[in-house]
Amino acid sequence: MPSRKNRQPAGGALVIVGLTIVVLGFILIPHPGEAQSTHQIERTVEADEVPESKTVTPVGDLSPEARSAFREALANEGSYTVHGKENRAPEWYYSDDAGFYYVQSKGTIYEVVTRGSAGHIFDYIKITPFLLTGIAIGITGLRWLRRGEADT
Repeated sequence: MPSRKNRQPAGGALVIVGLTIVVLGFILIPHPGEAQSTHQIERTVEADEVPESKTVTPVGDLSPEARSAFREALANEGSYTVHGKENRAPEWYYSDDAGFYYVQSKGTIYEVVTRGSAGHIFDYIKITPFLLTGIAIGITGLRWLRRGEADT
């Protein structure tokens, strides 16, 4: 146990470590419990490869959410993920099953595949140890800081 003279610096260090652990939890599990929706551009296709049951939608006719997801997927090696149901494109379907859509941009037809998942309760289980450990260490640090102040 640190001497009384060392309690304030050690307490400050513990507060910083506790805060770092809490922040690390949110970095590793950035959107706990939120729905996740993935957009992947699988390939480009010719017009005759589009199934008869599907339509080709010009990129300009997409909703702002779908247009953004499409453009982000193009810019990010064919994949883009959004978090939260409110950020999903309203014209696309998201579930464990893949949804197939065809988007035309600058004369090229892209096959866009969407998948989604509901929020996971396990995210909260994963983040809990980080929160509990960080808070416990931070509280210990605050107590040491207060004891150090009382001793001076």
